[in-house]
Amino acid sequence: MSLEGVSIILVEDDPIMGESLVQRLGLEGAEVVWFRSRGEASHGLAGASADVVICDIRLPDGTGEDVFLHAGRSGPIPPFLFMTAFADIDQAVRLMKAGAGDYIAKPFEMQKLLARVLGILGERHGRTAQIPDLKLVRGEAERALIERTIAETGGRIGEAARRLNVSRTTLWSRMKVLGVAGPRSVQKTEHGPGRLSK
Repeated sequence: MSLEGVSIILVEDDPIMGESLVQRLGLEGAEVVWFRSRGEASHGLAGASADVVICDIRLPDGTGEDVFLHAGRSGPIPPFLFMTAFADIDQAVRLMKAGAGDYIAKPFEMQKLLARVLGILGERHGRTAQIPDLKLVRGEAERALIERTIAETGGRIGEAARRLNVSRTTLWSRMKVLGVAGPRSVQKTEHGPGRLSK
């Protein structure tokens, strides 16, 4: 997987994540410019030319969506690959419909990110341009949201279901479809899914 000669703008406020991405993308041959806030990115994108923008959703002074919308006011914008640890399904779909290139939930494997970048670049690298699959985006975001909610509730499926505004049966069903492992302390019983074992 080579990004030789590819110009990438990275918008990421986390110094560890940002440094890691800059180093890895650089090793793949990309030229990377790193902005650490919405303000820096909005100002920097105005005069920059990039093949792709990798942008965090949550920034200290706004959102990646703000950066995307601001860039669109200045004319044609490069494709955006959004990253977020907060899997907001509605926001993912809204950004995809607005023309974002792709969306990936944190944490992610670097190979997956690189594959997404190459997919966005499409024909430039001798591949057929990929059209983002909204079902895949929704599935990844939904999986991340369920996993986070289960972790936050300490594995209490009933509480997780209440927070997600679904029944326990629906939550168990979605977990099965999405391949989300249930907590070890939770078992299905004859009284229904989501009972805590004692």
